[in-house]
Amino acid sequence: MIWDARVWSFFVWFVATALFLCGYATPYNMPGNRISVRVAFAGDFTENKNFTGLWGSVPAEIAGTFTAIRVVLSIVVILDILGAILYVFLFKVSGSIIQILSCIVNIGAGIMCIVGIAIFRGASNELGEGFWFVTSSSGLYILNGVTLILMPWMDYQQPKWKTAEAVPLTLIKKEENV
Repeated sequence: MIWDARVWSFFVWFVATALFLCGYATPYNMPGNRISVRVAFAGDFTENKNFTGLWGSVPAEIAGTFTAIRVVLSIVVILDILGAILYVFLFKVSGSIIQILSCIVNIGAGIMCIVGIAIFRGASNELGEGFWFVTSSSGLYILNGVTLILMPWMDYQQPKWKTAEAVPLTLIKKEENV
């Protein structure tokens, strides 16, 4: 298959979304609790008023503000589905507004997710599978954003392959007989 930056971007998006959804549903280890990444981002810390994370004690009120991260990341999945359909399959034009918006959304969501998951890292250092799923998907979202930035250059570097025209078999046989 001929190299195409859009095909690569769509593949990265697909893997990132799959990993993110796996992390969304995977239990996440916390001191005394096992809650999902989804609940962690929602800031459901009614029992633990203060959560001891990677960056020290985080009040429940501050943790609750990370509900926005969950909302943004959920929107990312929807926007990426629409963007992939429109950009990859319909427009196929580098530098389009969809490419720019998708790039900003991807990189922003990846950074927010990594920061959020770092804050909520368990004091027991038991990260859980959800941590790795979400962190991996965040890195892929950032990679996809960088791919979108470099896409015009990648398209320029792509070899201009010429497709061979179909030649009737009878003509080939005639040329062999000459």
